[in-house]
Amino acid sequence: MPSVLVIDDDAAMGHIFRRFFDNSDINVLTAGSAGEGLEVIRRNKPDVTIVDIVLPDGSGLETFERIQQLDAKMPVIFITAAGTSDTAIEAMKLGAFDYLLKPLDFPKVQALLDQAFEIRRLMNVPVRLLQAN
Repeated sequence: MPSVLVIDDDAAMGHIFRRFFDNSDINVLTAGSAGEGLEVIRRNKPDVTIVDIVLPDGSGLETFERIQQLDAKMPVIFITAAGTSDTAIEAMKLGAFDYLLKPLDFPKVQALLDQAFEIRRLMNVPVRLLQAN
């Protein structure tokens, strides 16, 4: 079962993700801060992480860099209510999978997660198996 970690200090956001994906095969994990999110990544190794740009204990961009140190192959999607084009550009330059503005369009989020899960799956396939096909 694929898993997604949502790091957002707005507890309602985690609740909305859990409700939307309740009847799917996606396991939703939540964290309210960067520190908590990094601990969830260490313990649970989610397939994809969604990070709010503004967190109580650091920026989402700083958190992204720390996530990359733990798992460089993990797709990371940024979300924000107060996005600027500069922040979006910086996130994409750092290697973010995508950048979404709140309020979120959850059918779009689901399609994006499906793509991210597939990329994650392919990143974990040994190269010799890919070359055999």
